[in-house]
Amino acid sequence: MILDSRDALEIYPLFPDAAPELAPGLEVAPRVLHLRRAPDKLAGSVHRRYMRGARQCVAKVPVRVTACAGDALELVISDPEPPIEWPTAPEQPCGWPRPGTSRVERWRRE
Repeated sequence: MILDSRDALEIYPLFPDAAPELAPGLEVAPRVLHLRRAPDKLAGSVHRRYMRGARQCVAKVPVRVTACAGDALELVISDPEPPIEWPTAPEQPCGWPRPGTSRVERWRRE
């Protein structure tokens, strides 16, 4: 599903989008893509929320659209990784691993 506000796009998957390996007690939300339009590119970030009990961390990694034509979208994307450190207080940040390897994906509307 794509929400278009002219200078930005918000993209939500309409397919199962859970992370393949879940640690016990970890809840994982589907990815959300936030893209900004510029004269010569469409780029932004991929977000995924991770929760352990009441604690939550939102991972964010870059994404770039390399082609968009007809019913297909080609992206350079990597998967948001789960946190390696959880905050013990609301004002503390989450600890993140290095970003995963990026790859080209082709998404097609069916």
